[in-house]
Amino acid sequence: MKKTRFQFSLVALLALFVLFGAFSSKPAKAAEIYTGNSDTLEGAVSCPLGLNTEYYTTLKGYTGYLSFVTPAQEGFIRVEYKNITMSGWKYCYVKTAAGDTLAYGDRSPGNTANFELKSETANNNGAALAPNTRYYIQIGQNDETDISGNAKITVHFTTDLNSDGKAQAETVALNTPYTRSIDSTDLTDEDYFKFTALTSGMHRFTLTNTTVNAWLDYEIRKWNTDELVKNTNNNDVRSDISNGNTATYDMMLEAGQTYYLKVSENRSGNYTFMINNQSVKKITMVSSKNLQVDQSFTLNPVVSPSNAFNQDIEYKSSNGDVATVSSEGVVRAYRPGSAVITATAEDGSNVSAKCTIYVSPYAPGTPYLSKATSTTIKMTWSSVYNASGYYIYRKSGKSWKKIGSTNNATFTVKKLKKATGYQFRVAAYKSMDGKKYVSKLSQTLSVATAPGKSKVRKITKKAKDKGWFSDTYRAKVQWKKVKGASYYELYYTTPGNSYKYLAGTTTGTKITFARSYSHGYTGSKKVNFYVVAVKKYKNNISRSGYSKKKSYRMH
Repeated sequence: MKKTRFQFSLVALLALFVLFGAFSSKPAKAAEIYTGNSDTLEGAVSCPLGLNTEYYTTLKGYTGYLSFVTPAQEGFIRVEYKNITMSGWKYCYVKTAAGDTLAYGDRSPGNTANFELKSETANNNGAALAPNTRYYIQIGQNDETDISGNAKITVHFTTDLNSDGKAQAETVALNTPYTRSIDSTDLTDEDYFKFTALTSGMHRFTLTNTTVNAWLDYEIRKWNTDELVKNTNNNDVRSDISNGNTATYDMMLEAGQTYYLKVSENRSGNYTFMINNQSVKKITMVSSKNLQVDQSFTLNPVVSPSNAFNQDIEYKSSNGDVATVSSEGVVRAYRPGSAVITATAEDGSNVSAKCTIYVSPYAPGTPYLSKATSTTIKMTWSSVYNASGYYIYRKSGKSWKKIGSTNNATFTVKKLKKATGYQFRVAAYKSMDGKKYVSKLSQTLSVATAPGKSKVRKITKKAKDKGWFSDTYRAKVQWKKVKGASYYELYYTTPGNSYKYLAGTTTGTKITFARSYSHGYTGSKKVNFYVVAVKKYKNNISRSGYSKKKSYRMH
């Protein structure tokens, strides 16, 4: 069999490659694919190039031909030609079987040329390649001077996932996100999508340029008339969007009308879009809220369904004197009363929800003990501005029981047990429109009733201490024990002086009292004694009244 020049060259090259690999310590590179070339266009049928594969070819004459076949599906053909070792500027043509030139490029040694063509079933722009058709690549120079050298040829093919014609537009559903791609790296790729409005009214169009490194062009038109669609501001829905950004348009569309979206660019990458007409069906939020004057809280309504295109909400208060609401849903209470906050969807659906705000007065300050007897406790607190009255609560077990009310900032609890601890709290209320708005409870007053009165039972003389200038007399004072008393206080007075001096305190029932008199003192040495029983509960103390006096002469 007769061997061609190309076959001898390939055998020799493979032998050198095997020999080099046997003596090299480095891993062998992937084998380069070499192919022959034909002196004529017709002969290039026997020199086919597969798609998306690098080929090397050696040119011995002044020109060489290769060929490739376009696939059945639409896409983009990009011919990558590199002049590796051919001297001077050497050309590369893409031609039809008739020899017509479709694309051209030339490069000096070491440089690469790229040129892209469109392969599609429907020729929309007059420059498309036909599917399942052989095309030819010619490399070399125009004159017939023989040259030698190597070149690299790659025929890249990228499928065009969306046809470049309106007639082949992809039908898309409303309220569904789509991700599509610009498939060309040089030629303009146009993607068409059509959709039909099911209802008349607001529709939102969003388009995000995800990875197209260029300004992505887009527009929406009516299918039958090609008239550009207007947004709600009467501007055309047509513009471009840079990489990483999102365009949003609200449009009023007609029920039954078909529209189409065109997206185009000449740089490959992905984008997402959606035509959304999902209106708000329900708004859910708390139905009521109790606030105190000057308190605030934020409404957090939940919009259903979650894919509603416009989830903006407008808030209104029925009584701004009582409570206001901001555009962010922050409610602030100003005075006692009630107000209804209405949250309405702004998508035109008129769906709404309501929350009734009940505003109560400030809580009163912590009550304090004014007076305690063995059966009553009188408490007082700071008054609350504009309050109609107050409720008094007593702790019973783990709960608080309302035991009375008053219009003043003081209250006396009666019929209590002796020397017993109690806890009380107070709430203010405001009467308006036949209703009472009650504040939170105050802090707790913990207090006990006073124990019963004691009685000084016996006073006993003790030894006298003599001094240089005065003598000290002592007496042991004893009294009756009182049930429930925490401790006792002993007081005394002297003749001509009604002020009661504290002689001492003790948890027992006796104290030794001492009093000094100077030598030569001729006045009365009589002392009057009184005892007080004390009950301590939490941080408060309650005292019984003074016992009857018991007199004693200190000599």
